[in-house]
Order: sequence, then structure tokens, then C-alpha cells
Amino acid sequence: RQGHSEASVELCKLAGLYPGAVICEIIKENGEMAKADDLEDFSKKHKINIYTIKDLIDFVKHDNKDRNK
Repeated sequence: RQGHSEASVELCKLAGLYPGAVICEIIKENGEMAKADDLEDFSKKHKINIYTIKDLIDFVKHDNKDRNK
């Protein structure tokens, strides 16, 4: 499965940390969950990079190819 929980654990492994993580959703002021556009605004405001699960998968695939050379 390629979900948020699995991605957060994979990030921990890549960082050499214990494979356990805490994840959360970002909620807008009106109580609705933030969508992609809202998250883009949030990331710019707080100077936080956004990476997707696809970004992580692509990184792991590329990293594994480099290790197998």
C-alpha cells in the first residue's frame, strides 16, 4: 500500500530512525481539511517544502538503482 502511514515510516527508515511516525491532517479555519491549493499556501507562508508520496516512491526507486550499480 502506498498510503500516508507507510510513507511516514519509510521516511523514518531513510533517515536512519526508528520506523515509527506521527502524522496529522491540516485543518482550515472553517474546520474543513486542507486541500492541495490550501497546502501550497500554507507551505509558502511557513516556508515548508511539500513532498508527495509519489516523490518519495520515485526517490526510493532512484536510490535503489544507484545502490545496485
